[in-house]
This record gives sequence, structure tokens and C-alpha cells, in this order.
Amino acid sequence: MPLHLAFPDEAGTAVQLGDYLGQKPVILTLNYYECPMLCPLMLEGLLRKLRALSFMIGEQFLTW
Repeated sequence: MPLHLAFPDEAGTAVQLGDYLGQKPVILTLNYYECPMLCPLMLEGLLRKLRALSFMIGEQFLTW
């Protein structure tokens, strides 16, 4: 994925993907927060896998 691509952060400010790389691993998931079918399944699957990790997200991984 090109590092110059801009995405909105949690405040709605456009930030480049490359601004977040280099310090910690980054998980980028492109989901809607509200959709009736597939989005909840994808987010629940991600959460299930993250909970299985032996470290804290936000400490070892960058949260966005």
C-alpha cells in the first residue's frame, strides 16, 4: 500500500499512512463501524485474534 495515502484519524484529520510506520507494527483494517452483515463478522474475528496475543495492543502495536 502506498505510504503517501491519506486516511482520517480518530479526530477526522487526514494523516498519511507512512506517518504511522517505523515505530511499532500497524494493523490497518478497512471496515465500516455500522453495517448489517459482514463488517461485524470481520471486526469480531480481528478482536478474537488480538485477544489471543500475549501483549497489549497500544503498547507493542500502534493504535489508530
